[in-house]
Amino acid sequence: MRKKLTKNLGLKILSVLISFAVWLLVVNIDDPVISTTYSGVQVDFINADALTDQGKTYEIIDNTDVISVTVTGKRSYVESISKENIRAVADLSNISYTGNVDIALSTNKNFDKLDSLKGNRSSVSIDVESLKTIHLPINVEVAGDPADGYVVGDVTTNQNTIKISGPESIISTIAKAQTEVSVGSRTSDISTTADIRLYDSKDKEVESSYITTNIKSINIGVSILATKSVPVEYNYSGNPEQGYMVASDPESNYKNIYIAGKQSDLDRVSSIMVPGTAINVDGLSAPLKTSVDISKYLPDGIRFSDSDFSGQVSVTVDIQKTIEKEYNIKTADISILNLPSELEAEIEVTTDDDDDASTMAIKTVGIKEVLDGLSANQILASIDINEYLKTVQADELAAGKYQMELNLVLPDKVLPAESYYVTVKVSKKED
Repeated sequence: MRKKLTKNLGLKILSVLISFAVWLLVVNIDDPVISTTYSGVQVDFINADALTDQGKTYEIIDNTDVISVTVTGKRSYVESISKENIRAVADLSNISYTGNVDIALSTNKNFDKLDSLKGNRSSVSIDVESLKTIHLPINVEVAGDPADGYVVGDVTTNQNTIKISGPESIISTIAKAQTEVSVGSRTSDISTTADIRLYDSKDKEVESSYITTNIKSINIGVSILATKSVPVEYNYSGNPEQGYMVASDPESNYKNIYIAGKQSDLDRVSSIMVPGTAINVDGLSAPLKTSVDISKYLPDGIRFSDSDFSGQVSVTVDIQKTIEKEYNIKTADISILNLPSELEAEIEVTTDDDDDASTMAIKTVGIKEVLDGLSANQILASIDINEYLKTVQADELAAGKYQMELNLVLPDKVLPAESYYVTVKVSKKED
């Protein structure tokens, strides 16, 4: 048996070596060494806090953070690797004095079985500068117009400011943060989300991958309000100087205003009332011209439809000197009101003339323009039995003679100069 194993030993060893060589040749032919290049590999940065802890940040120069990587090795290993398996890393804690950061290449698959892994560049060029942070208010730009008869009401957001950080050279150019909401042809409230954009002082948008913000968008609410035109009623208080009178109602450059609000609130408003306390004429002897803020008298839930209108209006009160003028009224024209049906009454006259011819002098005080156009037959005079009974606190009127105050109905801006009384003879009716 031993002789058989050792017989032709040299030939047997030689055949083994030849077989191995053939196997090695076949393997090399079937799985040769190849190289594959992958472009557009993004370099990842680590240890950025090495800069931020110093109040610094960086910018990539000339897109040097995107490289091409060539993978060399057995075909079976190289072909099992894709671009996604390649990792390029730059450690920001190891920045050279020239501003370069070496790139370390690796793969997460068959890395130790590859012959080589090479990039078209060995480092990333960066520009280090100071990190700057600013806070800006967020402006909401309203675009378009609501439907006819509607206006934009309150605009609300869930955030009022934005925090912006980045390289000082970029951040210093940012002048405002703005977002936009469209209200075109709307008749109802709006609730939406809008992205925030950054602009420089020339309204050019500032965009950079090196800018970081604490928020990217905000929620916006816009109320759409109905409108309505209503009159403004102006009142005054006080009395002018003796011998003077308010000649006409207060006048303003705003007799009507457009207001806005929810339809249910608008339906409850028929006018805007300015109280007399806002326009005081006490002791004046010349026309008053003043400014009144009518926004104070808007009902809750109501605002001006014109958002630029502050509510300040000009009000004028004409004050004129009064004159006196006397008129003779016929006593026969004096009416007796509320006389009980079982009684009869007559105005006693102190003249020998017929009742129809008897007159009573009435002095009036008022504005000349009004008095000049007034005639005696336009003055209405009466006595009221009920008013007299209230004055004397009596329940009924007995037969007799009474002094009763004369009620005079005069035009606006005319007053009686004094109180006038007449003698009224009351008697029972005969059957």
